[in-house]
Amino acid sequence: MDPDENTPNPSSLERDWVKDALKLQQIPQWGTWLAIGLTIASCILYATLFSLISEYQLQVAERIRELPIFTRIVLNIHQPFLVVFIIISLSLWILLRLRTKRPRGSYKPFFALIIFNCTFASVLLAVSFLKIN
Repeated sequence: MDPDENTPNPSSLERDWVKDALKLQQIPQWGTWLAIGLTIASCILYATLFSLISEYQLQVAERIRELPIFTRIVLNIHQPFLVVFIIISLSLWILLRLRTKRPRGSYKPFFALIIFNCTFASVLLAVSFLKIN
């Protein structure tokens, strides 16, 4: 037997390793749809909160001087942060898609951040809705 026949080619081993790594790192189909759904849900929740704050600002426009300073600051700063949260939601999904295309690294931290972001948006809307009504 010739020892060269049994020795695998290093470049083929590397290609096989990359293929195996890609298979391990692929997000399941249900995970992709869940990430898309949670991203859309969080964007809708932030947009709803954005419009809710706008309506509240219009309702208290005449009495704005009577409100405590903290409430006035929150009303003035809250909307730009909501736009940033929408951008962050979309960015997390894009980062998840990019992470699944690379053979190294795990998609799970980004998936967890997407879940946390949607939960945070839900809690923020619930708290804001209860405070306003």
